[in-house]
Parts: sequence; C-alpha cells; structure tokens
Amino acid sequence: MDPFSITTGVAALIGLCVGVVQTIKSFIEKTKSTKDVLVRLLNRTERVRLYLEHLRSLSSKLTSSSHRSIALPFKQEECKATMRNLFGLIRTMVDASTKGKLQAAMALLREQKQIDNLTHQLTDHEQNIFSVLMLIATSAVSLDSIKSCHN
Repeated sequence: MDPFSITTGVAALIGLCVGVVQTIKSFIEKTKSTKDVLVRLLNRTERVRLYLEHLRSLSSKLTSSSHRSIALPFKQEECKATMRNLFGLIRTMVDASTKGKLQAAMALLREQKQIDNLTHQLTDHEQNIFSVLMLIATSAVSLDSIKSCHN
C-alpha cells in the first residue's frame, strides 16, 4: 500500500480499536471479572492501536510525491477484518452479560477458541505493523543519507 492510502485508511482502524477497547473495558466492569483472557485482548488491541497511531504519523510524512511510490506491506484489510470480528465477539459477550454473570461466563467459555484465534491474529497484526514501521524508519534514513550525499 502507498503511504497516502495507509494514512487515510488507518484512521478508521484506530477508531475501530478505540471502540473495541471501550467495549471490553465496559464488559469487564459490568461482569466484575478481570479474566486474563479479556485483559489480554484489551492489551493486544490497545497495543495495535498505538502502533497504528505511529504508522499513521510516519506514513503521513511519506505522502510527498517523492515517497508515494513506496509500497508498504501493511495488511490493512486483514487488520480491519480482525477488528470487526473482535468487535462482534465482544458485543456478543456484552449481550450475554446483561443476562447475568452465569451467562457471561458461559459466553466466555463458548467463545474461547475464537478469543484465542483473535488474540493470535492481533499478535500477527502487531508484528506486521511493527515491520512496516521499521521499513519506514529505515527508508527515511536511507533517503536522508542519499540526499545528504548529493548536497
């Protein structure tokens, strides 16, 4: 993806992450449980959001015409799909929690495999975004070095 597309597309992903984080926090508070699973999901989602913030910031600096041709291997659509699936899962669990603690606990058990899968996907997205951040950082250093050699 080009830097401009990343810059504009990441904003929606950040908003989705914020929604997921707020919903998980609300669910934890409503059920009065701090299940390790939910806290892990919360932490992973928050970390992905922070990486996305950095990605948006760095990629916005690459939107000039000299940098637009850089193709960055950011998996935006996969990340968006994971966030949507996570949001749906959390909504399901929140709905179950309104029916009582027992229903909430049963929803947590019923959805354990999907929770594990989404946690793994969040880790993969975190690694992908970090790799793109490193690529941008090294590209910026390389481009600055080339420019200073020509001056």
